[in-house]
Amino acid sequence: MHNRGYIHRDLKPENILMGLEENASTLYLIDYGLAKKWKQSNGDHIPIREGKSLTGTARYASAATHLGIEQSRRDDLEGAGYVLLYLLKGELPWQGLRARNKEDKYQKIKECKVNTPIHDLCLGHPEEMATYMTYCRNLGFEETPNYAYLRRLFRDLYNKCLFEFDFIFDWTIQKFRLSPEGVEEGAGAEEEEKVRHEGTSTIPESLKAHLAVGSDRPGALLEDLSQDEMWAKQQEDQM
Repeated sequence: MHNRGYIHRDLKPENILMGLEENASTLYLIDYGLAKKWKQSNGDHIPIREGKSLTGTARYASAATHLGIEQSRRDDLEGAGYVLLYLLKGELPWQGLRARNKEDKYQKIKECKVNTPIHDLCLGHPEEMATYMTYCRNLGFEETPNYAYLRRLFRDLYNKCLFEFDFIFDWTIQKFRLSPEGVEEGAGAEEEEKVRHEGTSTIPESLKAHLAVGSDRPGALLEDLSQDEMWAKQQEDQM
């Protein structure tokens, strides 16, 4: 999106979706109602402005956005970091603040967000999160983010956690509990086990064959990947 000259300006969990079936490993961004061009028609960056009203969702907006500064690519990245921290922590420090009205609430969120050290915000979570947030906070308004560095940061964390880069996620395979009427009377243990794991699955057809080996995290074959996934894998291999 940034490469096309636009910023989203409202990254939040509700605007990030995962595909189904053959697109189960593809992430989609939706709701471009607040999107804006960061690059002008002549190729120049939009000028920095101050005194702007808050655009986006206060919970995930960047600190600079709360301070009334025009948004750029850095603000999308910082907002994405808050989304990741929300998913890791379950909540953010500025949630649930009591306020008299919306303006008062925004003011309290701004004060909490600006005054919470990144170290404290990321305490108890992988150090890569603090590194990511610090990097985003230190970006200049017109500065081009080093996307390869940020991807590598999380790729290294992924490897450190011993996860397999297979495009299979926790929600890709649905397991179903054994239903009492699912097995005929007198059926053996093998039949019961078969019924226990039967049900509608969101596994892409191209990956189902790998399940025969008994793993619920099969390795994806290169030829099974879409063009976008091929590109992503090539980028990862070059890091």
